[in-house]
Amino acid sequence: MTTHLQVTGSLPIHDVTAREVGDDGSYRVLRAGAIYDLLVTLPFATPFTAAWMLTVLGKAHDALGLGGAPLPAFGASHLMFVSFFGTIVTIWSVLRATSRARVVHVLDTCGRAFFSAWMGWALLHGASHTVAVFLVLEVGFFVAQAWALRRDSRS
Repeated sequence: MTTHLQVTGSLPIHDVTAREVGDDGSYRVLRAGAIYDLLVTLPFATPFTAAWMLTVLGKAHDALGLGGAPLPAFGASHLMFVSFFGTIVTIWSVLRATSRARVVHVLDTCGRAFFSAWMGWALLHGASHTVAVFLVLEVGFFVAQAWALRRDSRS
């Protein structure tokens, strides 16, 4: 049995996606979050640089005597997935740094909430406390971006 869905009328998607961040101060905050993400994730965008960055984080964990489990050795499959993450977040960061489209920044702010939740989950399950540094910055940018978007919606 085949079911057909017929949509009548128009969806207001264009209204949402066409809206831009108009307040320059708000856009500076949103752009700063994008540039931070670009700088932090670019080293994870290739298997070669990701391996190096994970080694640096592992050495920081050991040198600072941080709690949680030390970073494990990463094989080719692990580095491939890390590089997928690094590549897509790098590309997403470039889009955010160059676009005033409000929907892009709203989606990123929601993404920050999820990233923060997963970092918190990892810490609660014994991950290296190097994650805490990223978590603090992630929550900070979440709050800053949410505030900037709220401020912009009122202008």
